[in-house]
Amino acid sequence: MIDFTVEPLYSEEKGRSSIDPIVLIKMVLRQTVEETWVQDKQLQEKSKVERAVHGKIRRETNMTILEQM
Repeated sequence: MIDFTVEPLYSEEKGRSSIDPIVLIKMVLRQTVEETWVQDKQLQEKSKVERAVHGKIRRETNMTILEQM
C-alpha cells in the first residue's frame, strides 16, 4: 500500500523503489536529529569545562587582588 502523499514519487516504469520514501525521509530526519543531539551534548560539555576554567581564573584573580591589598 502506497501512502497517497508519496505516490507521485514512485515510478510507473520502474516500479516501486527498494526503500519506501516515507522510511527514507524518517531515516534522514532521525540522522539529522541525532547529529544535532550529539553536537548539543558536545557544546554542553565544552561549556561546563569553560565555566570551570573561567571560575578558577576568577578565583585566582580575586585572591591575587586580595593579596595585593
